[in-house]
Amino acid sequence: MPVPLEDGENVLQLELVGENLGGRLTLDTRLTLSHAVSSLPLAPRLVGSTLWSDVTRVALEGTGARFPIVPAPFEESGLAGGRLGAWYLSIEKNDLTASSNGSLRLYLNPSHPAVKEMLSNPSSPSAQALGNFIHYDVARQLVVQALLHEDLDDENVYDSDSLGEMFLALLRALFPDRDMRTLRGDFKTAPGELEAELQGRMGLLVS
Repeated sequence: MPVPLEDGENVLQLELVGENLGGRLTLDTRLTLSHAVSSLPLAPRLVGSTLWSDVTRVALEGTGARFPIVPAPFEESGLAGGRLGAWYLSIEKNDLTASSNGSLRLYLNPSHPAVKEMLSNPSSPSAQALGNFIHYDVARQLVVQALLHEDLDDENVYDSDSLGEMFLALLRALFPDRDMRTLRGDFKTAPGELEAELQGRMGLLVS
């Protein structure tokens, strides 16, 4: 969207539709020449020349991983034995180099009354409370899987969007003061206490 500049300070504003956004937002700002304004030998003269540019990337999600969320009636798909479970986090691959987007999938059961309410009226207090709890539970399951994965090492560098990168990013965001060795030790000696700490760090049931 082109915006003409004026002498002095310029402020750029842009409104984006939130429901169309996800993952990582990239803002590419460029200052280009609309017409030649100087006859000096070294002055730019070609219309469209880039005079200045800046790229800003913003991760729109929080500490949760980015992976598909799929509504699937459990009684029809056979998930959870066809019983009236509310959600199911599927971890299809255990390879740390695999794509996190292709390895993880969250199934929501629209036949469950609470999930049906959340999907049909996401702004209701009960829907938001359930969404927060699902967010916590998914993070808890991923933390447990990460700590059980003996090959996960916080000194390794994993490819972007890989399962290993996602695990480490989650652990660093939730436990910035502890390394993998300390976290694994805490998990083995007092797993319940570590889960209680996770509840506090994620603000579970805190209004």
